[in-house]
Amino acid sequence: MGVAPFPELTDPSVSRDTRIYFFLGEAPANLTHERALFRNEKELERFLVANFYYVPIVEGLRLRRPQYLVGGKRVDICCEETETDRLVGVGLKCREADSGLPVQMNNYMRRLERLAAKENRSGARGMVITGQPTPAIERDLRTLCKRDGHDVSWHYYTALLDTSISPRWA
Repeated sequence: MGVAPFPELTDPSVSRDTRIYFFLGEAPANLTHERALFRNEKELERFLVANFYYVPIVEGLRLRRPQYLVGGKRVDICCEETETDRLVGVGLKCREADSGLPVQMNNYMRRLERLAAKENRSGARGMVITGQPTPAIERDLRTLCKRDGHDVSWHYYTALLDTSISPRWA
């Protein structure tokens, strides 16, 4: 067993500003190269909002608005499920999640559940979207959600450009 870097140190795109992860043994699955991540949460939020109805993860949701004020605090993106009418709070982290995320999402969920009850909705759920895996923080969030009965899911994103050749050029 040795040390595994991500990205590879021989990758030509690595510069002095590239964040390098080192792992004992193999690098964990789901790591995304920095080139396929947004630079900050605002860019990720803008992209999701601008392309809301084209992004598969939000299928079945109706956008309420980004930076939605709930109980005096802002939720990154607030949506409503079209089928169940539940509120959905989306927490965004452009790269890896920080240690404050579990408490932040737990607070989002309490506020969203109160708002859902006030609006006579069927409840609320949360969604975390990050660019890099953070297993310890994911475990902490799962533990908090299980303890407090919150429905939260965790997702990874990768920003990729997909192209296809024009049928007229094939």
